[in-house]
Amino acid sequence: MQSCRLPRLAVLAALFLSISARADLPAEEMSSEVPPEAVTAPPPPPDADLIDPKKSALDISPAPQPEAPLEPSDDTKILDALAKPDSSADPDPAPVEAPLVEEAQTSPAPDPLVDAAASEPQEVRKSVAEELPRRERGVLPHMRHRPNWGVQITGSTQAFGATDLSSSQGGNPTRAAVVELELQPAFLQFLGVIGFGISGGLFPISASAGVTKSAISIWEVGGQVRYQLRVFREQLIVPVVSYEWERVAYEFTDGTSGAALVSGPAFGGMLLLNLFEPTSAAELFVTHGISRTYLLAQLKSLKGSDGQFDVAGQSLFFGLRFEF
Repeated sequence: MQSCRLPRLAVLAALFLSISARADLPAEEMSSEVPPEAVTAPPPPPDADLIDPKKSALDISPAPQPEAPLEPSDDTKILDALAKPDSSADPDPAPVEAPLVEEAQTSPAPDPLVDAAASEPQEVRKSVAEELPRRERGVLPHMRHRPNWGVQITGSTQAFGATDLSSSQGGNPTRAAVVELELQPAFLQFLGVIGFGISGGLFPISASAGVTKSAISIWEVGGQVRYQLRVFREQLIVPVVSYEWERVAYEFTDGTSGAALVSGPAFGGMLLLNLFEPTSAAELFVTHGISRTYLLAQLKSLKGSDGQFDVAGQSLFFGLRFEF
């Protein structure tokens, strides 16, 4: 019993001596043993909601670690190799541009005045670019163009000077409708316009007069030489003089028939319509090649006879002329 108490007393004595020795140390050594920097604030208390009092610290399981990626199998590697594009093959073709539908829908309508220059033949544009004087630059193509052909359509309510062509006509007027086609070479247009052409026409008389069987009972074919005093571009009024020959064939209800040669001069003037409708003039040149359109009036003085058919008088004709 006493042998068991001796070790306990020895332990208590050793503990007492250790406390006594620590109490005898100076204050500096005690302060240096635990520096103030090492004293940290106590950690915040854990959240009561996160701590389960029924579980101990040993029951807390560690955080799950991410799984390592699995290495693909040989079959997967083969499939990936087949799916990859061949680097030796041709490169991807250039992307096809989508049609500019929106741009085409929103583009403004073409202007004939602007498109006239673009529609001019290439050989004409080339010659103009090489030989066009400076004063003519900026002029629209239909204004620069020298037409080589002319078509003229005229009519009259008093043909052949209001003369009765038959004794049974009784003062009924002889009307006229004439079409003329002319060639006017460009190399002769340095001082005006000279044209040579042919003509054809009908001279119907009112059916109530009973002079002819039909509207084509009196008709003519002929030719003419015409000169236009045109010296300026876009000249508003163009004086005209011509000389005409016509072979007039006739057949009346009284049995009289034949053909007479009549001829004579004609004087008149033409009014250029391009100045009043420049947009329409440019469009006519683009679509039909017509560069000039005129409103004309002329006075014809034709004379001729074959013994049965006598013509002598003046007739006023009105109509249109197109040059291209």
